[in-house]
Amino acid sequence: MPRRWARAGVAAGLAAVLAGCSASVLPTVTVTVTVTGSPSGSASGQATAEPDWTPVVEEARGAVYRIQTTNCASGRDGLTATGFAIAEHLIVTAAHVVEYQQQFEVVSDQASGEAQVLGFDAQADVALLWVDTSSGAVLSFAESQPKQADAVAVLGHPDGGELQATTGTVTGLDGTGTVSGDSGTLQREGMLVTDIAQAAGNGGGPVLSADGQVVGVASAHALAYSPDEDRVVPADGTTYAVQPGQFADLLEQWRTNTSAVNTCDPDSVNHVIKNLDTAPAEATDALAALDRFWQAVNEGDFAGAWERLNARGQQVKGSYDRWSTKMTGAQ
Repeated sequence: MPRRWARAGVAAGLAAVLAGCSASVLPTVTVTVTVTGSPSGSASGQATAEPDWTPVVEEARGAVYRIQTTNCASGRDGLTATGFAIAEHLIVTAAHVVEYQQQFEVVSDQASGEAQVLGFDAQADVALLWVDTSSGAVLSFAESQPKQADAVAVLGHPDGGELQATTGTVTGLDGTGTVSGDSGTLQREGMLVTDIAQAAGNGGGPVLSADGQVVGVASAHALAYSPDEDRVVPADGTTYAVQPGQFADLLEQWRTNTSAVNTCDPDSVNHVIKNLDTAPAEATDALAALDRFWQAVNEGDFAGAWERLNARGQQVKGSYDRWSTKMTGAQ
């Protein structure tokens, strides 16, 4: 049975009134992404000694960026997440980081600037940003899949803080689950599964192999019932990542774009189709409810959004006070 996931990526801020997005002309940047190996299937491997991650992290840190967004609805601080450079001026992150967000500020140890979105795909949960500065530090995609039990590390900015590396091992190469978010409910397959505990703010960060190659983009974490089964909570130590073989073609397509896409317009989301005319009544109702929920959130009407959740949805959030406090950034 497919597992249910929550988006892995973002520390949320306050949302209130509607704001617009603008696009501008960008220079073309050339980058080639080569990935070998299937993005699905299984492999087995023997556990090895824990690698020394210090030199790996030190070499990679200049290419990893904290991303701060502005919410499209409010014009105020939106999300804090992570991305990483794959070429001069080009940063990869998760699509759920950029949806309904604008004015992307990116900061690494060696550079900072403003970024615009060349393309994003909610189904694949990947986005490509163009940034007006560059540190020169870049990360490369692995040329083959990792094996089960291989050591990996997620680099990110948990809760918007300093860059941290969280280490673990590969536990699966073909994770399947259902993700709910701004683009509705999406089914994803072929995900890299690790035993790393995910943290808000790490979404969009690179999952690195022991030799510093990118084997995935942090995307989601699993949900489980709390010990007393009164609510749904993040499952300990289960992080899902999108594998490079699933989005290499998208990056090749987007890199030739010379203008930014409108991330505030739901219709600009690539390859996400909600055909309500042919969907079962239950699916139509569910999608409509999700649309009303996220509209209320983007307008800052958290009480209204809470009322639009069914009992299971409220269990996922825990309690209204806890959820609304987190959404508004209150301490």
